[in-house]
Amino acid sequence: GRLTPLDTPHAYPEETCRYLRNKWNPLNAEPGTVVMVVLIKNINPGTAELPDSVSVVEFLEMMQQLKSQGFEAIDSKQLQAFMERNVEIPARSVLLIQDGNQNMEYYDKYFGEYFVNWGWTVVNGWVSEPNIDPTLLEENRLMETEGFVDHQARGVTAETTLSDDSAKIVLARELQGSLDGFAEHFAKTPTLIIWPNGGFGIRPVEVARQ
Repeated sequence: GRLTPLDTPHAYPEETCRYLRNKWNPLNAEPGTVVMVVLIKNINPGTAELPDSVSVVEFLEMMQQLKSQGFEAIDSKQLQAFMERNVEIPARSVLLIQDGNQNMEYYDKYFGEYFVNWGWTVVNGWVSEPNIDPTLLEENRLMETEGFVDHQARGVTAETTLSDDSAKIVLARELQGSLDGFAEHFAKTPTLIIWPNGGFGIRPVEVARQ
């Protein structure tokens, strides 16, 4: 009776109700839960110039700051569950992303102690190159099995950038190529895309969801 003649009553869609139930379920993530995403291109040991890099000292300081401020690292499955269903994760969560392919020595040197001491995993933007080095691939398979490194899609060409101007054939090559590469080399389907080289756009997102 209080509606104006121009207002038409609408029931909540079922998905909206489920979303609200998940949002306020006391067993799910508490209000105010945040996820900080940190992407690392290169860690520079200080021996030479390295583009798009962070120094070892800066990296170590960052990791200690994250821990001291109450952050805990999560993986892609936890992020997806939180985003879609508000599943409980640490109130201060961080998604640590290492961009590009690295060997076991690199991960052990920079991330190993945090995995052993804190249980922190690393999400890797893995480039599914056609002619991948067998030793590098085997090392990454082992780290995936251990739960140390969570490999996710980053296309098949290291220097490619995906944008609204990218041709259909390029989008298909990078996105489908990742799916094919992961099926062959890791026996899994990636759930995240680490957008290569900072590229982004509406068209790539639409194709990625398909």
